[in-house]
Amino acid sequence: MKRVVVGLAALAVLAQGPGAAQACKRGGGGCAPVSCGYGYGGGYGCGPSYTMQYQTSYQQVTRTVYECVPVTTEQEVTETVAVPVTRNVTQQRTVLVPSYRNVEQQVTVLQCQYQQQQRQVRVLVPVTSYVEQQYTVCVPEWQNVTQQRTVLVPEYKQVMQQQTVITMQQQTQVVPTQVCSYTTQMVAIPPSCCNPCGGMVCQRVPTVQTVNQTVIRCVPVQTVQNVPVTVCSYRQQVENYTVPVLNMRQVVQKQRVPVTTCQEQVQNVTVTVPVTVPVVQKYTVQVCEMTSRVENYTVQVVECQYQTHKRRVPVTTYQMQARQVVETIPVVTCVAVPCPVVSCASPCGY
Repeated sequence: MKRVVVGLAALAVLAQGPGAAQACKRGGGGCAPVSCGYGYGGGYGCGPSYTMQYQTSYQQVTRTVYECVPVTTEQEVTETVAVPVTRNVTQQRTVLVPSYRNVEQQVTVLQCQYQQQQRQVRVLVPVTSYVEQQYTVCVPEWQNVTQQRTVLVPEYKQVMQQQTVITMQQQTQVVPTQVCSYTTQMVAIPPSCCNPCGGMVCQRVPTVQTVNQTVIRCVPVQTVQNVPVTVCSYRQQVENYTVPVLNMRQVVQKQRVPVTTCQEQVQNVTVTVPVTVPVVQKYTVQVCEMTSRVENYTVQVVECQYQTHKRRVPVTTYQMQARQVVETIPVVTCVAVPCPVVSCASPCGY
């Protein structure tokens, strides 16, 4: 639009003739001194000169704008739901039943008996004497040492992530239910030994009726939402720290220490010598024997029955709609403005 307005203004300036172009300064937009023989609009005599100027005006224009408008309608959908049903089933299995019986067995064991005997033994008798010795000990010394380590500094920033959110919607379902009620009725009693005439007795008789019961169920619905999540990232940073370091310094010291040496001596001692004697023992053990037996047991089997339900769900579609918009746009026009009158006697203005 701007290029069209500028082109129209240029055509208007060219249509005014060469006089207007000579009357205006180059790039200044004002009026220059005009000689007596030239001038736009005054012929060849002295007369007023004109300059071209742009004027901007605003006018309102009506436009048609198309928008996408959401339209929500309800549609009926059919869904199949699996309902678990539990029933008891009788099965057979073969089990092993243990039976025990006593069995007598024999075993030969070695019994240990002890006897006193005289024997000569060589023993080492300790002899202790004090001797001065030199030894080197390590004395601990602490020194502070500066070291470098690389640590991870946490940085937090928020990131938009998509999460699946499960919401529960309530669904109404009509389920037939059997209700037991009791009614009072007169029942005839047949004659008996205690009551030969018989009679009538009032009794409560149960009656089963089927009643429709409304049950509210919760159905899970998955929706995707954008959730801001704080993400922690780590950057490496080198820092200096001071640690105490333990150094050991060797020091020579003297000390009298006891030194023990052993001398060999022969001694007579009475010792107890073990003697092994075989002995036969009898003992009774239980022997386990497994016998098979078939037994019945009841298990619960879960089966799924499929039921079809209908429900109405909202469905959203988009439609294009036209809308009238009033906008204000600028309009540029070229206007000829007269320059100041210059005298013929002094065309240069002196």
